[in-house]
Amino acid sequence: MAPVDLSSRLLSELCGQISPELVPVVSAAAAILQDSTTPHVFLGGEQHLLDWPQLDGKVGTILTLLNDEEEAARLIAPLDEQNESILLGEDIEPQIPGLCIVSDRYLVGGGLWGSIALIGPTRMPFQKLMPLLHAFADQLGEGMSGKRKDTPQMAAPRRTVIYKEDLE
Repeated sequence: MAPVDLSSRLLSELCGQISPELVPVVSAAAAILQDSTTPHVFLGGEQHLLDWPQLDGKVGTILTLLNDEEEAARLIAPLDEQNESILLGEDIEPQIPGLCIVSDRYLVGGGLWGSIALIGPTRMPFQKLMPLLHAFADQLGEGMSGKRKDTPQMAAPRRTVIYKEDLE
């Protein structure tokens, strides 16, 4: 069931049709389903932003943006349902010149998608990072959705760009 379809009335009707000892289980499942509609952002490695001189003096602003879950979810979610996105700091509010957010989507399961992002300076080595981000997103999605690459229900194959200079 989609979270938007789960009304209080429907939940009450469902709980009235099951045995009383199952009501807490159904209520907990409903709470988890409703919670899945709000963005959850998990940060890791943010201390590495301090290693980039291009971001000197901007790390506080970046962390403030990322600690607002709704704003962070908006920033890292690929635009227009694309699989990947590159967002420059000049394109966000407040502007943070020198910042770049590279993100990709992964299938969570049940028709839900998540986003994963690399955040750093605009001089990040994109040609090396994008294939790694795609591969990580694919593996994360397979793990989250319970699908393996060798099953017929797998998610659509991803495109990976390999640059000639990376092969040399």
